[in-house]
Amino acid sequence: MEYLDQFVLDQLNFGDGIIAYIAIFILAAAPMIKVFMIIPVAIAAGLDPLGTAISSFLGTLFPLYICLLIYSKIPSLSEKLTLNTLRNRSGYIKEAINIWNSYGVPGISLVAPLFLGTNTAAMLALGFGAQAKNIAAWMCLSLVLWILIITILSCYGCGKFLGYLG
Repeated sequence: MEYLDQFVLDQLNFGDGIIAYIAIFILAAAPMIKVFMIIPVAIAAGLDPLGTAISSFLGTLFPLYICLLIYSKIPSLSEKLTLNTLRNRSGYIKEAINIWNSYGVPGISLVAPLFLGTNTAAMLALGFGAQAKNIAAWMCLSLVLWILIITILSCYGCGKFLGYLG
């Protein structure tokens, strides 16, 4: 995790102006990098919190909508990905099934950015039979909520931390 944070910081330090926000967009779109890692590092690197939040939101949302679009356009994919084929999977998917059974689309959407990733959670929700419109709306709302929380905490935390240093 430290190596990943250092990589993100290096990418942001080389960026200047719009290039830094494009880097945030690309890093947020990468499935292995979570948005809660990008925002604090970018804000600590001195980037504008609002620009960082918008770039990370769009970067996370873009691949989500691509996944939903692909799923809706390929009927054979929707036939293969059903609840019955997902039952014998890893612990993360079993946990997602438990969340789904308890809370549905809103529940899985609210925990997705932190634990599962938005793309994985969206595919699971589609496999559970949810409509793409509902998934898109709830994931969008969830991302706005989490990015807002993470941005505020990062701004407050970085300000406090820098205040202790100076």
